[in-house]
Amino acid sequence: CSKPEASQTVSCSSSAIPAGMKDGVGDQWVQYKISLTSTGANTPTVDNINLTYVVNAPPAFDATFGANGVLVSQISNSADPNFGKVQIQYAVKDQDTTTGTNSPNYIKPTFEYSTGGDWTAIDPSYITWGDTPSGGGFSTYGGNTTNKVLGGSYLTYTAYWDARTNIPGVGTAAAQIRVTANDNEGANNTASATGANFALDTKNVIVTTFTLDSAADTIALNISDDNNVQYKISNNADSAGASWNVIGGTSTSSTFAWTFTGSPSYETVYLATKDALGNTATTSATAPSTPQNFRLYD
Repeated sequence: CSKPEASQTVSCSSSAIPAGMKDGVGDQWVQYKISLTSTGANTPTVDNINLTYVVNAPPAFDATFGANGVLVSQISNSADPNFGKVQIQYAVKDQDTTTGTNSPNYIKPTFEYSTGGDWTAIDPSYITWGDTPSGGGFSTYGGNTTNKVLGGSYLTYTAYWDARTNIPGVGTAAAQIRVTANDNEGANNTASATGANFALDTKNVIVTTFTLDSAADTIALNISDDNNVQYKISNNADSAGASWNVIGGTSTSSTFAWTFTGSPSYETVYLATKDALGNTATTSATAPSTPQNFRLYD
């Protein structure tokens, strides 16, 4: 253990206490040793020692639900109000929740994601919540949202992660979510469960080509994505009045007729695209002007 020169707090590494004294098995006594050193200017002293003994069972996830108690998918139903978000469902309980000291009957959930590498914590500002399960409820502890849990049976909660806003531009079939439940007691207070791999797509549709040919009255476009794509074309920036063209695949390369208004408007044409998970891209092009009133001298 060590204490910075200007601090009043002594910090100990995780290895300061042997693993056998932290496993919750056969714990009947505790032993400690304090070694005090100084530069010689002052005599180090210890004026107070507090020992706290915690009896606590950690929360638990229902291993029969989803994978390890967690079920994750990205919502592809465009009629769903959470379309495009990642739905995280988890089943959890805490056998001694009613006798808790800090937040009895409640656990604090936190979420992490992986896209095939390290784990990254999800900021709570990107999380919204689904309906309250029967027997459940929401509260707060330390400024964090908590879930009401039962001691004898699991409750299933649903959280929605706005991954498109949080981590745009990601496409992977090996994304994972890890959920940690914390009953906020002094020890033995957390349990974690990791869901199975799922496909995550927060990438915008790629528009490779969007060109206007006012001489031939045609438009050429090429768009692609990891999921099925749609597009619509309009003379209005908000695409008002245009209908989505459903491709039924992940890409298209098309040339089609378009009657240009020509001189003097030299119209601008707008392209809007979206994929099956609500990722979008927009662009525009302006038809070239027709030369007028020119003279040729020799």
